[in-house]
Amino acid sequence: MPRYTTNPETGRKIQIGGPTWKKLREQGKLGGKKSPKGASKKQIKATTKTLPKTRKAKRSAGKKTAKHAGEGRGSPTRGWAVVAPQRGKERQALVKACAAKHGTTSKCFLGEKLSYPVCRALRASSPRTKCKPDKRGVQEAYNRARQRKNTSVSRRASKLLKVM
Repeated sequence: MPRYTTNPETGRKIQIGGPTWKKLREQGKLGGKKSPKGASKKQIKATTKTLPKTRKAKRSAGKKTAKHAGEGRGSPTRGWAVVAPQRGKERQALVKACAAKHGTTSKCFLGEKLSYPVCRALRASSPRTKCKPDKRGVQEAYNRARQRKNTSVSRRASKLLKVM
């Protein structure tokens, strides 16, 4: 079974004993004649620091990009991933809050089983925008429904888009 190490020039994996590895060893870039065992602890730490660990990290990264809304035209769904309700507890909380406010949950979800959300998550909405369809969410629901050939959801979303 072949063993691999990282190329110090490119950061890619290379096979130990392969042509690239031999060339780097001849150039003295692998640290002598000893064959390396793999990535060092410093390389592993540096890599793991840059990876997002949770959904919160992804959301905070999205907020940074959403702040630059004045730059260029952007896309019609720009920033929706940050304010969209996550599956599970967030969507269930949204259903409870909207059912208490309006008496219906169909306003915030176009599909069955809490799918195709169009309202902002409670964490990202103000009292004014709570339980109201967001244009970016409706556009995203329309796009995904068309991709998945779900005609009933795409029709409802296109009607909502025309009203907005």
